[in-house]
Amino acid sequence: MRDLVQINGYITFTSTLNYNRSYYNGSYDYVLVKLISFKLEREIYTSAPFDGFRRATALVSQVGTIGGPGNPAVLNNQLKTYSNISYGTLYAAPSEWLAVLSDYVEGFKGVKYSIPIIYANGTTSTCTYIHSMR
Repeated sequence: MRDLVQINGYITFTSTLNYNRSYYNGSYDYVLVKLISFKLEREIYTSAPFDGFRRATALVSQVGTIGGPGNPAVLNNQLKTYSNISYGTLYAAPSEWLAVLSDYVEGFKGVKYSIPIIYANGTTSTCTYIHSMR
């Protein structure tokens, strides 16, 4: 249970990733990660100067090598976009995705959230956050 102190003027976003960690050939030097599910929650403690907070988009990425340093087969197709996600809802990653090494290919392994915010004066901005698996 969380004990949140409500302070006017703040918005909080909380991301949860559920994923498996394993080790390539039993070596602790080579960590494999596989996303199971993710969830984005928000708490709003303000109204002004905002007109609205829209649903987020989540880009799920699990790109990387599926072998050790001597077997650099790279999976580039383990990407999926979830549009218009509901806050507080658990979303499953594709079960057919393979675990990848966590540190051997550039890019992120996890979820990149893009959250549109509309201000009272009609301008918009996007809050972007990457929650990575390690």
